[in-house]
Amino acid sequence: MPGNGINMQVDQVNALAGNVHDLAGAVNTMASYAADHGGLSEDQFGTLTGGQAAGAAVLGAIDALAKSIGTAVDFLNQANTNMIASAKATKVTDEDAGWGITNAGKRA
Repeated sequence: MPGNGINMQVDQVNALAGNVHDLAGAVNTMASYAADHGGLSEDQFGTLTGGQAAGAAVLGAIDALAKSIGTAVDFLNQANTNMIASAKATKVTDEDAGWGITNAGKRA
């Protein structure tokens, strides 16, 4: 609501962070599969004219895809970390908020 400041729903942010973490894991599995070429090799493209070159081109494209997916995994992991940090920094409990008043002037 405008004028009322930020009202973060910490539990919802933490739940979203968990979902992003799960998504990062799934996307990481995709990256691993692509990096391994799914068992595909140039030899499987046969000995026809251009077959080896076509195989190399396909594997090159798969390598590029694996790199791109790896970048997405890095982004998702960083987003997860940032959401958790933001939720922790924003969460204020009654006990946390009351500490400054009840313990003002006391030494720890």
